[in-house]
Amino acid sequence: MKTRPALIGGEWLLVLVALCGLVMVTLWPWPLYFQSGFPDHFDPPFHAWKLQVDADKVLAGQVVPDPLTNIYYPYANELYFDALLWPQGMVAAGLKLLGCGPILTYNLVLLFFWGLSGLFMYLLLREMGLRRPAAFFGGVAFCLIPYRTSYYVEFNMQMCFGLPLFLLFWLRFSKRPSPGAALGMAVAVWLQAISELYQVVILALAFPLILLPGLGPLLGKHGRTPRLYLLSGLALVIVLALCLPYLAPYLSLFHEGYGRGSREMMAHSLEPLAYLGGWLVELIFSPSVYKVVKTDEMNVFPSLALVLLALAAGWRFRKIGRPGPGAGEPAWLRLIRWSRAVALVIFCVLIMALVHTPSGSAAEHGLTVLG
Repeated sequence: MKTRPALIGGEWLLVLVALCGLVMVTLWPWPLYFQSGFPDHFDPPFHAWKLQVDADKVLAGQVVPDPLTNIYYPYANELYFDALLWPQGMVAAGLKLLGCGPILTYNLVLLFFWGLSGLFMYLLLREMGLRRPAAFFGGVAFCLIPYRTSYYVEFNMQMCFGLPLFLLFWLRFSKRPSPGAALGMAVAVWLQAISELYQVVILALAFPLILLPGLGPLLGKHGRTPRLYLLSGLALVIVLALCLPYLAPYLSLFHEGYGRGSREMMAHSLEPLAYLGGWLVELIFSPSVYKVVKTDEMNVFPSLALVLLALAAGWRFRKIGRPGPGAGEPAWLRLIRWSRAVALVIFCVLIMALVHTPSGSAAEHGLTVLG
């Protein structure tokens, strides 16, 4: 079986156009107002302004954006009060040159990057060996999952294209560590970080659950050669070199009290639990857990799904890397198995810690109390 199916010419474009078309059909009649209006929410006008600021900076020849804007005086680094959206600003700059206004630019940029996330999911599934119809279905599901369509006015939510792109290169790297795969991972993280840093934080928190099930086979196949470690270190260096010039102004915001704390991240990680229904959440955790879950900002945070997928992957690949009959199990393999279990336990403890601390109450976070 081919591990990396060849893509026919134009296949990427066809998939992207089809996914964008399905998004428009799903959110109809939104496309009828691309030139004349926003969804009825305060976020779209703000992000339309942000895209125009980014576009102006790009057209002025700035590679690393000047963080100052024309509002919020006397505060500094105002461009970083929300996601940087720099790749989106580059697309907005191109649309501005074509004569598109702020409203049309906002809608087209949102649609393009929304569909792009589905395209990268399609490529990821093809890399995993799925046939084209199954991979396309996966891309459609990723685009139209209720976490996204139920709150499509949240522009930042749809800027998650870097997540499947990173996983695509990670999968290639786990099969065969190569400079191209290492560079691809680094660039994917960078593009996601300067688009929507929030998503990178989620990726960093969730990546151990993705890494641990396949770490045994990876080390068993490549762990004895320095290539794996050299390329991993190279990817980390490239990420830091790319990200620091763009993200350094965020540090000043944290010092001034504008940062988003870990408790908010923990609260958001619970949001997908709302789709399970109150009775099931209360059965699995406790009645108080469901009270800190809100449904009006269903982001693509993968907490529960990743826990289940990590368990499924661990069970599916439980025999890979094990020694044959009569041979002792290597210490590093035992460590990986225990690390996987510990990671899941820590994740559950973090959830319960949020619920049972006074500062984790629903009232403090401004969360909707359900039921």
